[in-house]
Amino acid sequence: MDSKVKSKASSKIRRKIDKERRRCDIIEAAKRIFFSRGYTGTTMDDIAEAAGLTKPTLYSYFKTKDELYYSLTLPIIEKLTENQKRIKEKLENGHYCCGSEIIRDHFNGYFELYAASPEAFRLFMLFQQTGMFHRLKKSIAEKINKQVKERYEAIRSIYSDAMKKNLIRTVNVYHLIDTLWGTFQGIVLSTEMKFGNDAAASEKALKVLKDTLDFARTIISESIENKN
Repeated sequence: MDSKVKSKASSKIRRKIDKERRRCDIIEAAKRIFFSRGYTGTTMDDIAEAAGLTKPTLYSYFKTKDELYYSLTLPIIEKLTENQKRIKEKLENGHYCCGSEIIRDHFNGYFELYAASPEAFRLFMLFQQTGMFHRLKKSIAEKINKQVKERYEAIRSIYSDAMKKNLIRTVNVYHLIDTLWGTFQGIVLSTEMKFGNDAAASEKALKVLKDTLDFARTIISESIENKN
């Protein structure tokens, strides 16, 4: 490979790296601005300024504010789905000896997701709690709702199968899933109230969160596990 070809290849790699770095900068800036100012109170100008980019550059990555928000929520939904797939595979392959192990993996998946990006997860919860999905562009809202619905159907299927395998007692699966998710959200909010948003990802805060989740998981497991 001659020097010109090498130089061209290197330039292409650098452009790709720079593009990905700018995209990450935009995402991080959007997380901060969305949460501090709210979705409706945030403009693309605000995000461009926070990311240190011009508005035309921002629009070259994301055409609308809704599209940018979707890029924040998609990784969360995808990671939740990946965790559910792992649980489903283990269940189908007979790797669970009791229901508490399923709930353990379920809660661990929630915790790992939050620990990886507290800001993104916090924003995701905020939109759920305030019903702000309805303010998104219809096509984006429908896409998110479709993915969330599929996720809920998948996790309900897992626990329904666990009941059939007598790993957990027969209970209302809809109530169970809502209880698991609601418990996790409540514990996250409670922990953040103690430590504040800026310290939510600190080592101490995460330890408190993990310990509390383990305690909640134990209580739930003891109440629904089939011990016959």
